[in-house]
Amino acid sequence: MTRRLRAFDNALALLPFAALALVRLGHFVEGDTFWGVRAGQQIVAEHSVHLHDVLSWTRAGQPWHPNEWGYDAALWFAYRLDGMIGLQLLVAATIVLLGVVVLVAVRAFRGGARDVFWLGLFASPLLLGWVSARAQTFSYSMQLLELLLLARLFLAEGRAVWRWAAVLLGFQVVWVNVHEAALSGAVVAVGSAVVRGVTLLRRNELAGGSTARLVLGPVLVLVGSLCGPFGWRVFADSERTRSESAGAIIEWKSIVTTTAGVRAEVVAGLVLLIAVAALWRRERGTSQECLADVWFGAALVLAPAAVVAVRFVALLMLVELVAVVALVRSGRLRTFVASRQLLLNGGASVVAVALVIIGVRQLTLSGEPTTSDFPSVRLVKAIPPGCLLLNEYNDGGWISLLRGPGLGVSQDGRNVLYGRKLIFREGAVLAGRHGVAGVNRLGATCVLAAPSDGLVRELATDPGWTLADRDARRVLFLSRSSL
Repeated sequence: MTRRLRAFDNALALLPFAALALVRLGHFVEGDTFWGVRAGQQIVAEHSVHLHDVLSWTRAGQPWHPNEWGYDAALWFAYRLDGMIGLQLLVAATIVLLGVVVLVAVRAFRGGARDVFWLGLFASPLLLGWVSARAQTFSYSMQLLELLLLARLFLAEGRAVWRWAAVLLGFQVVWVNVHEAALSGAVVAVGSAVVRGVTLLRRNELAGGSTARLVLGPVLVLVGSLCGPFGWRVFADSERTRSESAGAIIEWKSIVTTTAGVRAEVVAGLVLLIAVAALWRRERGTSQECLADVWFGAALVLAPAAVVAVRFVALLMLVELVAVVALVRSGRLRTFVASRQLLLNGGASVVAVALVIIGVRQLTLSGEPTTSDFPSVRLVKAIPPGCLLLNEYNDGGWISLLRGPGLGVSQDGRNVLYGRKLIFREGAVLAGRHGVAGVNRLGATCVLAAPSDGLVRELATDPGWTLADRDARRVLFLSRSSL
């Protein structure tokens, strides 16, 4: 293959991911992105990740630290570059990076760039809800790269062992200092090492050198995960994140308590586990055996993790989709796919056109995330300074981005800082279950709520509150005493 043709094929493989990035450019759905910008600003200004809260009045001055400090700093630099457009460029870069890593993984299984093109198109609807301007999207790429590095280490001999060990260790240090989720990579590494060990044991090839490499891989991942500013405390941080998120944040819900759509994705991920198992069986005794072992071990860890916390379903599906592409290389499956080329082309065209249309429409909305459920810029700027604002959980980051530390919110996406108790209590007040008295007990002097919230009906008839402003998505009430 000529260099020009290879470059064309690689560009073709990345087109679906570029289209996916186009769709996500103007579609900011998580308030975490916005408070992350302000957290990054504080990190850069103070040259520290040991912060005190300056964004809310309910936790003002309380010590805290983000679990994605490197990514938050990147958000701040992107925002300084060109505001919302800078954030959009960062989103696009992380999604395209994911496409590059998927291409590298498929090529490691001797798949082709055109296979990645098909994978990207048909996987886009599955990934659409999971890729966003959050550190998780970056961590998807890092997890796949970690698997590739583990396979290299397990196969290395002589001095190459130390070379790949150093690369794996340095890689993990970078990952944990971008996103604390790197710690989960240690568990995945153990699963990969166990499956590889079982394969070698069955053939009586589990000698001292191979055993040492299998142990070295997870140990290096663990050591690298501890090379952040919090060392061993990263375990306590992860557990606190899980405990404060369970039941309150949708991505931390189990398959039983999540939405029907996400439940269907988890079930699809469990079914696709068959493809990884089939690849693992097929590659026994081949040059791809070690890589297949690593892949199958990762899938065996991620599958139950996705059942317990659905945030792992995207990672599970990415691992599985790479396996599906590798399976299609076999003669029978390739013949089956080729015989239905016309149908596949039609389906791919529909997906591609839909992604482009949605993406182009949203490009005109780049000034603010109006495609999401956030208050408008105008309404946020209408909130008087000095308000003790009661707001929706997801709105806090957006308000802090526009108004800065000068206007404290009651809560945002930093659930570890606020705790489940405060989050549920404010949710109950907004729902109107405690009436206006609930607002008074919290100490809020301003309320920015959705028109459907029960509290809006209570405030509309209470003489102590006045309707100050509204837009299509939020209503602003001010306490008459604050006026």
